[in-house]
Amino acid sequence: MVYLLSRQYVSEPGGLVGGLLMRVLPLALCALMLLAAPVRALDDRGKDLVEAKITLPNGELYMRGATDPVSELVVTMTLTNRSSKENRGKETITVTRPSYITEAERKKLEEKRISDGGTLDEYKKKLDDFYGDFVKNKTKTETVEQTPVNPKSFGIAYIEPALGPNDLVEFAIYRLPDEGAPADAKPKKIDRDMPVEHTVRADFAANKYLAAGETSEPYTLPAGKFYRITEPGNYTIKAVIRTIGDSGKPDKVVESNEEKFRVMPYKVVSRKIDNLVEAWDDYERGHPDFNFMIYQLQRAASWQEIYYVQRIMVRGIERWEWHRLCTVAQGSTPQVAQVTPTKFAILSLHAKGDAGLYTIDFSKVDPAVTSKILEVKEGNVPKLKVEGGNVSAE
Repeated sequence: MVYLLSRQYVSEPGGLVGGLLMRVLPLALCALMLLAAPVRALDDRGKDLVEAKITLPNGELYMRGATDPVSELVVTMTLTNRSSKENRGKETITVTRPSYITEAERKKLEEKRISDGGTLDEYKKKLDDFYGDFVKNKTKTETVEQTPVNPKSFGIAYIEPALGPNDLVEFAIYRLPDEGAPADAKPKKIDRDMPVEHTVRADFAANKYLAAGETSEPYTLPAGKFYRITEPGNYTIKAVIRTIGDSGKPDKVVESNEEKFRVMPYKVVSRKIDNLVEAWDDYERGHPDFNFMIYQLQRAASWQEIYYVQRIMVRGIERWEWHRLCTVAQGSTPQVAQVTPTKFAILSLHAKGDAGLYTIDFSKVDPAVTSKILEVKEGNVPKLKVEGGNVSAE
């Protein structure tokens, strides 16, 4: 006869109960590891969960603002939690319930022996069969209803995106090279505009919560107010949120999709021509970095005027040439369109009641200007049309 247990199953005398404990202990540790899995998952997968999306509600074409660089350039942003939406319903699962070993069963186990004889493999098989039968008799299964764990759902706390005195989001804005530019021409990054009136003492911002699978409310961000977009041309814009990580992006932070827009070289200014020229650098928040611009200016009358200016270089010296184009009737808004990267069309209602159709081509040192007087009947101002490089009025 051989006793059921040997030193290979227990580290010290304790009988069959000790052997059972030695086998149950690893299972308990495995169960603890499974319970801890959602916590580890938060560290391993609780990132790269936020998707930012931006849109330009005012379209793709913009004029320069009277006080802000491009006042109408407004960005709408939403944040989406990309983790799986939570299942808040109930689910039915089957669980195994163990029962305690009684004192009588414990004594019976200590006295249990397995007949000797046969090979070692036969002995091990008898031993395994015994353990299997014993565990089967001490456990039962039952069906229970529970709330799902949702291990792939993560809630996110974030700071509301904002622009202004304290930026909680930034925009990567680039001016694209013009058509016909050298092949090695690169986009120009637009810097943040930070005049004194936009700087105040920082304050704390409360966190907001974004549930799994949900999308935030839209945030309206006046990007054109806070970035020095002065040159006419084509631009790209995307949002960057450095407080939220995303390992899939170059800077390891959340970046939105990219949108495109175009800025026309036209600006309405509440100044007269002399005042603008005298304080031009201050008004443009620095020395102008564009080569040409069109201004709609005030005058000591009930109407306004349109001027255009071009930068020219004479023997290495920069000079700006100003020219008057036409008048603008009180309460009217000139129509402006781009023909080529350097050619623009303007249709303006004149102070005397008729209208003028103009084109200005800045590709030459002395801009080429064309004009055509249009009759206005019963207050119906013709519509400017640019198609295939051809300019007309309808």
